[in-house]
Amino acid sequence: MNPRGYNEAGLAAATTEFELLAALVKRTGKTFDSQVRGNSMEPAIPNGASIRVGPSSGDYRVGQVVVCVVDDGLLTHRIVYIGRSSRNRAFVLTKGDGRPLCDPPIRKDAILGVVHVFSASPGAWHDVPMLAAGDRKSTRLNSSHVSESRMPS
Repeated sequence: MNPRGYNEAGLAAATTEFELLAALVKRTGKTFDSQVRGNSMEPAIPNGASIRVGPSSGDYRVGQVVVCVVDDGLLTHRIVYIGRSSRNRAFVLTKGDGRPLCDPPIRKDAILGVVHVFSASPGAWHDVPMLAAGDRKSTRLNSSHVSESRMPS
């Protein structure tokens, strides 16, 4: 490491293997495959499905499924709210399609990439479905659900 906290490849010092993966993906702009474990994204993405994650331009949209570095692991959930005010524009709220509640706010810089396709069986890749109009109501947030005081500063 050099004095600025970067190694010879120009990657910031990472404290976990997932942070190192995030740094590599962001630096190289390459896609990678991973596997979903758990049913939080069902029925859109089934437990055990392979996902293909691509880098993002940082221009996120409600409805996109993203992979985030959270604690010592990766989280694959759908963006349901994007902060707009000066206090919370660095954050998004995500939620598993099969979960009733949102996750705690996630910094945009913790997003590793966007899930573009998934495969529940070898070789059969499918686009990640957007929520149906009726389903979207259950995850759409309005100002009564999120107050700026709840978003990290």
